Amino acid sequence: MQASESGRLSFATLVTLMLMASQASTTKASGLQQLLKSNAGTELSLSGQDIEQPWCRMKPLPQKVRRRGCETATIMNNLCYGQCRSFYVPHRKGYFESCSFCTPINSTTENVVLSCPSKTKKQVVKKVKIITACSCRVCGQKYI
Repeated sequence: MQASESGRLSFATLVTLMLMASQASTTKASGLQQLLKSNAGTELSLSGQDIEQPWCRMKPLPQKVRRRGCETATIMNNLCYGQCRSFYVPHRKGYFESCSFCTPINSTTENVVLSCPSKTKKQVVKKVKIITACSCRVCGQKYI
């Protein structure tokens, strides 16, 4: 990363990082190149810590499965958490934005059998989505 001794990051370096982080489309890339030309020589007060590697992890989560008239079951699911990159940079012709968030990218469906002693049907099966993988993903993409 090209930071000066004062901890400043060149605008060109920031735009390059934004391109890498956003996995920019051709349209976005050309917009970033225009942004880069219009702000050549500009330095920003950003340290290496301000632009760290994005990360997204999965953590176990007990989840209660309920149905009226049935006993509650507790299963192990997972949650996604992390820090993904997002940018919003204003310039004279508008702005450039790039957004990503930590979200499930894969799952399975588990059938959970609930006991229902007070009902005619003594057992009910509920389908529950179990998260099996998480990752930083571009905002606006559909969930799994």
